[in-house]
Amino acid sequence: IQSNGKTESIAIGDWIDCLMEEHQDNIEYHAKHNQELLKLDHKVYIPTCDEKGNVTWGLLTDVTRHDPTEKLYKFTTYGGRSVTVADSKSLLIWNNTKKEFEAILSPEVKEGDFVPVTWNLCNPPTVRKYIDMETYFPKKSSHVDKRALGHKYLYGTDFHIAEKMTKEAIDGRAQTPRGWWEEHNGKNFTVPFWRAADLLRAASGRSDISTIKDGYIYPFSKCREVGLPEKFPLTRENGVFIGLYIAQGNSEPDGNGTVQITDEDGGIQKFVMQWFDKFNIKHKKTVREMFIGKNKDIKGITQDIRGWSTMLGKFLETMVGKGSRRKHVPWESFDAPKEFIIGLLDGYFSGDGYITDDAVVASSASPSLIDDISFLCSRIGIIGRVTVSQKKENNLGTEDISPMYIITIRGNSAKIFRSLVTLTKQHKNDKLQLCNFSEKYKNFEEQHDVIMDKITKIETITPDKSDYLYDVTVPS
Repeated sequence: IQSNGKTESIAIGDWIDCLMEEHQDNIEYHAKHNQELLKLDHKVYIPTCDEKGNVTWGLLTDVTRHDPTEKLYKFTTYGGRSVTVADSKSLLIWNNTKKEFEAILSPEVKEGDFVPVTWNLCNPPTVRKYIDMETYFPKKSSHVDKRALGHKYLYGTDFHIAEKMTKEAIDGRAQTPRGWWEEHNGKNFTVPFWRAADLLRAASGRSDISTIKDGYIYPFSKCREVGLPEKFPLTRENGVFIGLYIAQGNSEPDGNGTVQITDEDGGIQKFVMQWFDKFNIKHKKTVREMFIGKNKDIKGITQDIRGWSTMLGKFLETMVGKGSRRKHVPWESFDAPKEFIIGLLDGYFSGDGYITDDAVVASSASPSLIDDISFLCSRIGIIGRVTVSQKKENNLGTEDISPMYIITIRGNSAKIFRSLVTLTKQHKNDKLQLCNFSEKYKNFEEQHDVIMDKITKIETITPDKSDYLYDVTVPS
């Protein structure tokens, strides 16, 4: 959904529960199924399609929750999508006679019917050009102490505004007028100093924050560390780095302050070093021997590029998660410019992807990550099939082997991928250029902006009577 200019992937139940909690006085109650309905007081948009398969961002007007009905139906498709629907609700099903989708009640839907899945999603109503870093590094903290008002970060722009205004307020006096600092700090500027005198002392070069620059954020406890921009631009280059980090990166912001990308490819190593240079982050290449396997008897070599920045490490860890099972695409990418999305897909597939003779493939232990990658592909007109693979053993002797979630891109979608995404990992890109992709993706027939995805499995579920069912209203 896109709400108040922010686009994110949500759990529908949690989202509606929060809305109901926040607007209890505006809920309408209906006797049938003990239904609660809330009309939204702000604009929310959601991707939707019409009967011909044209996809738009439709205005979402109402949300509802109600007691469960007698049965639920879980539908799973060839493309790896699934949805659970009440027996009183319908799905959009392709009518081959009318050549359009029509609403069919869930008990009447059959295996072999086709539902629409988006392959070409237009831009959302608002496209963001940068990440406002205050989301990750708040200017204020809820904790207050006399040393630094509880603030953890110093904004260079605010620091220099505060310095200029403070000097003007003194104007020949020994100090600022009584109450002046409390009136302006937090309103005209926000800085982590208890008094104006503390700021002026720092500005005069008596502390380590005399080198701060406009437009950058610094950790207040380590202001000589290289800062990050207050607005992080969503460019193709930054997309590549974030994609590589999702695939092969990790950080230790609370340890030695490193951010590293592990890859033996010279092209990727060069890109990462140049990216660190752009932000003036110190870095070095590390080559290490490793012994892995159940008995630590398999010798291997790892190569990585490490940069030193606690700020960058905190930013990346908060933005995309930590660990292969918990990483995800940053929510800001869902409404980012297409060049950022292309960059992120480049970095991710360069890292965790591989090229077969007729397909572009990527896999992850994180199901939400593959869902996110699939969604980003639709922003540039690409559809992929999502499957799950579970290995019983591997050559490392791992006891708890995670299932792998796989996205496979074939046919015309693979051709579009090749035309838009030049992989940073050179040998993968060379193989991509040599692929002989088919004209169509087998079993995926396009209908305007959607593909017709075949229902391959229907499960009947008896709902827990204590659970809610949730729905939204999109008039278009």
